[in-house]
Amino acid sequence: MKIIIEPSAAVPVAVVLKYADRFAGKKVGIIS
Repeated sequence: MKIIIEPSAAVPVAVVLKYADRFAGKKVGIIS
């Protein structure tokens, strides 16, 4: 899996990483 983070998406990605247990086993897409 490739992960690309640009500065504008850093905050939403940080939230997903902080609450990783809520997203476990799910596919997550972030649009910012």
